[in-house]
Amino acid sequence: VRHSLFLGTRNQMNTAFLATKEHLLATFDAARPHILDPDSMELLEPIGAASNWQGLAPKQPAWITQVFQPYSNPAHPVCDHLHSIDAGEFITANYSAGLSLLSIIDRFRRWYKDKRGRDGVILKNPWGAFTSLVRYQFDSNSFEKWRLVLPNGEPVIIQQAIHQMALTEDYIIVGDIAFKIELSQIFAPFLFGGIRKYSVQIGYWLSLAFLKLVQPLPYANLYLVKRSDLNRPIPPGEQRTLTAVKIVLPREVSHFVTDYRNPDGK
Repeated sequence: VRHSLFLGTRNQMNTAFLATKEHLLATFDAARPHILDPDSMELLEPIGAASNWQGLAPKQPAWITQVFQPYSNPAHPVCDHLHSIDAGEFITANYSAGLSLLSIIDRFRRWYKDKRGRDGVILKNPWGAFTSLVRYQFDSNSFEKWRLVLPNGEPVIIQQAIHQMALTEDYIIVGDIAFKIELSQIFAPFLFGGIRKYSVQIGYWLSLAFLKLVQPLPYANLYLVKRSDLNRPIPPGEQRTLTAVKIVLPREVSHFVTDYRNPDGK
């Protein structure tokens, strides 16, 4: 069982490992990463408390909040093996691309217009969307989180998924790339599974039509954050934000690599 309507979502931790200087992590795109014992491969503890993470869905009353919520974060977070000061920490993200009905309608409009050779419309700020950068320090179990904003103050909105991040000596790269986790993928079995009992052909056709709404974009958005900004003092009362510079690559991207060295900040 991957999902229970009453309890929540299973953390499968089946995507990748991340080895820091002294720790081994197991990751999954829709749940918290966990620390493993590298010898026995037993689970030790999750990264951060559940209260540190913001769920995929907008905040709900406690009486209907699922115990095991899905938390969108990259399956490939980053750590710095070369910089001794930062070796005891790792960097990840906590985000949602938004779950509104308007977003679903917008995806249908884009699919329909694409069929007619027209450009679709991207919602600027879907309901429930947020993007936060997370730094976790192992020695102190410190969980720090900042909202990402553009230089003009607008929030960073993820259109696809932060499946991967990257790191250089001066920058953190947050990749909004073609690895979508959509409601249509999650709920298609619930919506159309019963129909297959009566008509396999119609049930699978509806599921396929639903999934066709989840088309990857023909470009990738990369967001660059200065690592030095993470250590900037935050005055009392000021919101914890980090400025990210947006770079658009005119190609569909699923994974990428970066050079660690960036002389002269370039």
